[in-house]
Amino acid sequence: MDLSQFDNLRIPEPLQLAQLLSKRKAGRNESLKLSAAFLNNIAVGIFAAGAAIPLLALYGPTAANPSPLSIFTWSGYTAFVRWLLPLFVASICSAFLHFYAKELVGRIED
Repeated sequence: MDLSQFDNLRIPEPLQLAQLLSKRKAGRNESLKLSAAFLNNIAVGIFAAGAAIPLLALYGPTAANPSPLSIFTWSGYTAFVRWLLPLFVASICSAFLHFYAKELVGRIED
């Protein structure tokens, strides 16, 4: 293997090296901010969907689909659980993604 092609490589000056490193750091910071914003937007979407599904379930209760607000009957209780479960799961998933996004923002370097 011929290594003569590497003879003309030069070591960067300290100022050039600092500029290269700062560009890399700025790129990493920007990547972290974009990732955190993406995860936070996904968390908001999950929470909105988890809240919208139960609210739509409240609209127009019928005999086959009783209102979740009538929890004193068995069918009302099961409707209440079906109403509460998506909201609970979406809230947990949303909170997890939000806190992970906050952790990503915490990794940003000065």
